[in-house]
Amino acid sequence: MTDSAAAAGGGRMAHGRVPMTGRDPGEHGRAVTPLELLLPVFTQGGAGGTPWHPHHVAERYSLFAIITLGEGVVGTVASSGGLLGGPDGTEWTANAVAVVVAGAGLTFGMWWVYFTTPFGDILVHRRARGYLFGYGHIPVFAGIAGAGAGLHVAGLYLEHHAAIGETAVVLSVALPVGLFLLVVYALHTLLLSARDRFHALLISLTLAVLGAAVLLSLTGTPVAVCLLVVIFAPCVTVVGYETVGHRHQQRMLAALRARRSPS
Repeated sequence: MTDSAAAAGGGRMAHGRVPMTGRDPGEHGRAVTPLELLLPVFTQGGAGGTPWHPHHVAERYSLFAIITLGEGVVGTVASSGGLLGGPDGTEWTANAVAVVVAGAGLTFGMWWVYFTTPFGDILVHRRARGYLFGYGHIPVFAGIAGAGAGLHVAGLYLEHHAAIGETAVVLSVALPVGLFLLVVYALHTLLLSARDRFHALLISLTLAVLGAAVLLSLTGTPVAVCLLVVIFAPCVTVVGYETVGHRHQQRMLAALRARRSPS
């Protein structure tokens, strides 16, 4: 029945058809949708753009990073669950303890590393680099999730359910951890447009730790021990930031604010 027929028949209410249009980006009080928060749709705002708040966007991405870090917890639980020994399944083996320590240590270390960068404060002064922030988080999330998957692979190997070598197992954890750390450093450098020799030193030490874990696996060192070595990769950044790096970062932020100052 058409709208005109409905209006003419029996006092029925006519329902007009309104063509669908896009949301007005300038609408007062308009909230950004979850899809817009997840996808890098950053613009300067205004006509054709999507207004966004730097701290709100940084918070949403950090929450998604925390959710992804849960993959590390899932991988740890999945890995250690099958490594419980004893007739009643309650005796912890050395391998199970190593996997739990490695999983918890990596998850906590990666969390700490991520939150050393004040993305919200940086985006306040670098709104034009919102695309870099958004798309740059894709490999960040991939590295976090990959580390959790690698822990699961390690558990399967220690349970004798994986037909791969020790080095491949260690690489399944070390590579995504390395990807995560390198991308976080790259985002910090590119968003601030500031290089730091101390950061170069930390990156070198981080890669050395990951390389040492892989080399140990090539020499026949047990996988559990190699996983414990991988833990020290994010620890390099955490210790470096808490001792010296935070002062370097404050100087970079101060220089950024000075460049953006009206004076």
